[in-house]
Amino acid sequence: NGVKAALARGEVPMSDAERKDAYELSQKPEYQHPADSNWSGKPDNEKIVQELNRRYHGNQNVRTADTMRSGRSKYRKSLEGKTEEK
Repeated sequence: NGVKAALARGEVPMSDAERKDAYELSQKPEYQHPADSNWSGKPDNEKIVQELNRRYHGNQNVRTADTMRSGRSKYRKSLEGKTEEK
């Protein structure tokens, strides 16, 4: 599975809490690109990565924009399944 593969590569798998934080941060204006940007309103992945690394990894560069984006996407998809069940 993905967790075992990540551990075998010496990587730190994202926890459910970290995925949730990545998603929630992406919804906040202060973690989105400004209005005058080409990506206005889209998540600023670099800011989110910096915050996740601060909160979960003692400011070490454990997360990258790609790993965070993947974790955030998995969390968002899990929410879609929950809303369809209601």
